[in-house]
Amino acid sequence: VVGDLAGPRALQAIGAYLKETNRTVSVYYLSNVEQYLFRNGVFPAFVSNVRALPTRPNSILIRSRFGRGYPMGRGSPPQFGSQQVQTVARFLELAAVADSVDYWSLLTDTAKVRARP
Repeated sequence: VVGDLAGPRALQAIGAYLKETNRTVSVYYLSNVEQYLFRNGVFPAFVSNVRALPTRPNSILIRSRFGRGYPMGRGSPPQFGSQQVQTVARFLELAAVADSVDYWSLLTDTAKVRARP
């Protein structure tokens, strides 16, 4: 699916299809799109779209996190990016008032991932 993640159609249509076929989102890979959604002022619309997706308590978001040229974590060779896992429920909790959360808050949330298959 190609679409605007903060737009009125793409995620809404996916959510409707999943509901019609009695399915849920297990994993949603975001890459680092949230930083652009914040930058463009459309993050609240994206949150609404995620809220419309049928999920379970163990549904997760995976985002890419980049170190802006600085190594992240340990390893040889050094890694300049990593993936972060967060439950959809925790994401929606943090973004309950979309104007009160920022990209850094999402990246630095220290709540343990409670997702279990």
